[in-house]
Amino acid sequence: MNNAALKRNFFLWLLSFCSLMLLGSCGLKPASLKFVFPDQGAEVKGVLLVRVAVPVDYKSTLPRRGEVEFRFYIDDKLQEEAIVPESSDRVTWMWDTTEFPNGPHTITVVAVHYEVGRKGSPKKELQRLKRNVIVNN
Repeated sequence: MNNAALKRNFFLWLLSFCSLMLLGSCGLKPASLKFVFPDQGAEVKGVLLVRVAVPVDYKSTLPRRGEVEFRFYIDDKLQEEAIVPESSDRVTWMWDTTEFPNGPHTITVVAVHYEVGRKGSPKKELQRLKRNVIVNN
């Protein structure tokens, strides 16, 4: 095979690969989630609303139809799971900091995607956000 034929074959392969990605057969990264509250390093107390902004087009950027489950952790211990309605622009969780000792803690929010209607559908982590705070009750 000459150099021109190799280049043409590579171009055709690349075109096929990109088409598969656009059709959702391969994973594309969804739009980015953003921590809204609390701020990094904030001193927190009492009951507070942990908030994460969800871009309007978040679900449309997923590789396949399905649901996105959001998991809230404190210091790597699962606290809450929530599925956000398609029309929502945020995901929230009420955290009662009085149930935790004073001092530094890490809030982690994990977005997980799974296909609806497929039993045993594997859940794929899409994004993980972390925020360090100091509880002072």
